[in-house]
Amino acid sequence: NGLYGGRISVFQPDACLAEQLFHDGDAGAQVDALRCLAERPVRIQGSVKVTAVHDVPISELPVRVLGDCLRGSPALHSSLPHTAAVRAQAALAIGQWQNNKAPISKDAVDSWLGVNLMIQYFKERHYNNNIIMPVRFTRLVLRKNEAEVRQAGHQNDSGTSSNPSHNDDAYEYLDTIDDEEERASAVEKAEEVEIEEDEEYRVRSAVITAIASVRAKDGMTPKIV
Repeated sequence: NGLYGGRISVFQPDACLAEQLFHDGDAGAQVDALRCLAERPVRIQGSVKVTAVHDVPISELPVRVLGDCLRGSPALHSSLPHTAAVRAQAALAIGQWQNNKAPISKDAVDSWLGVNLMIQYFKERHYNNNIIMPVRFTRLVLRKNEAEVRQAGHQNDSGTSSNPSHNDDAYEYLDTIDDEEERASAVEKAEEVEIEEDEEYRVRSAVITAIASVRAKDGMTPKIV
């Protein structure tokens, strides 16, 4: 407000929003970027002649950035995928983007990029040999014996470090062990067995909700769904 009683509107280009999504460590800022990208595309400022970047049309860049977040591409601020809560928001943002860019008729063939990206995620994570994988609400995590982990670490390092850190090797998911005898042995040797919520279920639920919410301009569900 101030002296002139007016408002200031700040516009961020798509590239800045992508930078915010993958470099900013604050989850609130990441969700803000997701919601803004869902309303794009707009023209690249200062270069209206640019129609594609690395053979990807400008109009598709925002939703492809959302798709990378959903599928778990590493966030550059931590070298890890975004949290499940942020990735669930990415799924809903893709659904919003798709509805904003929906064709007039449900019979359109090549106008469902957002839906295709969500189906691609689902097939990669929850589809195997034409079978939809069952939902996991929890997973059993085994915390290994510290002495065994330290000894294995020394062997892998070949004596290059006197005090190696192997936090990633200290835990193991029970469902990643296929052989029943090996499972029983791992449980017996584990120092502690913990129950961990499988947060990927949240992302899966958000993807299903987003796909089910997609409509063409005529209000009909596309055939691809």
